[in-house]
Amino acid sequence: MGHADLYRKRLNILFEIMEGSSNVPNFGKKQICHDFIFGRCTGGAKCKGIHSTMPYQWEVENGRGWSRIPDNEGIERDYCDPAKTQSSGIPPVNFITMTRGHRKVHRLATVSSLDQPDAVLATKWTWYWEEKHDGWTPYLSPTEEDLERVFKDPSRGSVIEFNAGRFTYEVNLEVMIQINTSSHTQRLVRRRPMFKSSIDVQRATGTSNTTTSSVPPFWDQSRLPGIGFERVMLPNSATEYKDIKALFDKTTVGFNIRTIERVQNPALWKFYVLQRDQMESLRTSINEKQLFHGTDSKHVDSICRNNFDWRLCGTNGTSFGKGWMPV
Repeated sequence: MGHADLYRKRLNILFEIMEGSSNVPNFGKKQICHDFIFGRCTGGAKCKGIHSTMPYQWEVENGRGWSRIPDNEGIERDYCDPAKTQSSGIPPVNFITMTRGHRKVHRLATVSSLDQPDAVLATKWTWYWEEKHDGWTPYLSPTEEDLERVFKDPSRGSVIEFNAGRFTYEVNLEVMIQINTSSHTQRLVRRRPMFKSSIDVQRATGTSNTTTSSVPPFWDQSRLPGIGFERVMLPNSATEYKDIKALFDKTTVGFNIRTIERVQNPALWKFYVLQRDQMESLRTSINEKQLFHGTDSKHVDSICRNNFDWRLCGTNGTSFGKGWMPV
């Protein structure tokens, strides 16, 4: 092994220590309320858990606190793959340093399945060791439960010793390294959760027949407000972003897009669907168009919450009628 390879390996091991050590501060100590996902939390504002419709939530530090990252499910899918050290979005989330660009990132989750094995959407952790060429193998012996118990309870120590064939190994959970006690070969160790998609969550909560039909399937299911709306920032790598940008560039010149946000207002969406269905029942076809509306920034939240008020239209033109904002 050359000096460059040895340096890279040691650097990776250092980063893995940052990822897995129980001595590193855990920015995601707050847990997601398991009961809220099922719609049965009775704590309300007094509930100490985080209210989310998904069993995981990725957040980035914004200088004033923590804000949700739009591609929550996509980041989680990448994180659950032990071979990946960062997400595929732009900018990516670095899973080793837990950063997104220069900002800190943390992951909130439901209670561990080790603590509440009967909780359907509890977080189940899987342990892997790096075999070779970025191949990751889940542990069978010691079991994942054995590793998880020691990891969560520092009083048990930080090293587990086990035999595999004629070799003896030590797994050091403080530095996340597996060591062959004879050859002293070191392998990286990773701890990643089992992936649950929004469809998996809907099936578990019994909402798979209604949730997808009540709002568009491409909405961020973890950010569906009970009342009001959520503005979800779209990454410029998303297909939805590219489609809107292409439509905007096709109809305007001399403008630069800074950000694109999706407005998620379930009440307005349902009202829009009702109006559309009524029109379709009266006509053989309807001429539905996607249009842009210019307005003063001070009116944005009001429009997102209450829709357009056609009685106030006219400041920036109403060439195509009153308009409607479903999303």
